[in-house]
Amino acid sequence: MDIDIDKTKTSCYNIILTSPQAKSYPLNSLSVTTMSKTMEIVLKFKRPHRLPEANIQAEIYRQLRNIGIKCCLEYRIYIESMNCYIRADIVIIQNDEIILIIECKSRKSESEPNKKGRQYKKYKALGVPFLYCMTFKQVPYIINNIIEFTQKSLPTQT
Repeated sequence: MDIDIDKTKTSCYNIILTSPQAKSYPLNSLSVTTMSKTMEIVLKFKRPHRLPEANIQAEIYRQLRNIGIKCCLEYRIYIESMNCYIRADIVIIQNDEIILIIECKSRKSESEPNKKGRQYKKYKALGVPFLYCMTFKQVPYIINNIIEFTQKSLPTQT
């Protein structure tokens, strides 16, 4: 691993880690030696004030894949009636068709989605059912709704 250090005028160091083997290295702590000094740089995790949206998406994705429901994250969809695109957080797929869209938000409380906002209007224009998951606590509820929806969408056998 090569380490390049760029010292700025404010005595801060920009550290660039490169690896010719393209391996991933854990960076909990890193010792850097400059000409005559050795510095220890500790990268501490600072807990965000709320769980990132990506974590909510990942948990829904994991649970859906574990029960065999096909889904895709961050799926870009063209909305012909509005001549624009939207990136859906999660699309639920059945028979190669998008049957349901899940939009994840990272809120502290289970608030209502903004029904006057552009994103909501774009989802409505798609004509595909969509659900909002506003907090991590709503994940089990969303999973149950998806299961029920996919079971209703299956063609009945006669």
